[in-house]
Amino acid sequence: MVTLAFKKGTGLQAWFIRFWTWSRYSHVEIIIKDKWISANPKDGIDIHDLRPLQDDWMYIPIAVDESKYGDVFDFLEQQKDHRYDWCGIFCSQFFGIRKENPDRWFCSELVTRVLQIFEVEDVIFREACTLSPGDLYNIFK
Repeated sequence: MVTLAFKKGTGLQAWFIRFWTWSRYSHVEIIIKDKWISANPKDGIDIHDLRPLQDDWMYIPIAVDESKYGDVFDFLEQQKDHRYDWCGIFCSQFFGIRKENPDRWFCSELVTRVLQIFEVEDVIFREACTLSPGDLYNIFK
């Protein structure tokens, strides 16, 4: 079992993402076992110990193939020093240009890729860079 964690976010960037994607959520992270994984502008790819769950987040548990945990953590270990993908988020989310950089990630792109490694049917054939936090919420709510 993994959990998707959705946040509304504050500030101009979060408001713009919510407005542009017609969603109440501007950010998504994923909880796997005892680790909290995110892609964010400040830290890039961030993997840290599970923190207490907060009331201002929406949590959705997802059933996954637990035999894939090793593959997922191997992938995340390779990504942990990568930076946030500003170009990818603007090109794909705001301009509809599919622009993937294998060395950079934005939040919903990373979460989608992790779910694809778990072989979650709802996203397995989707292009990770095309999904927003709102899209993921709508798929799994």
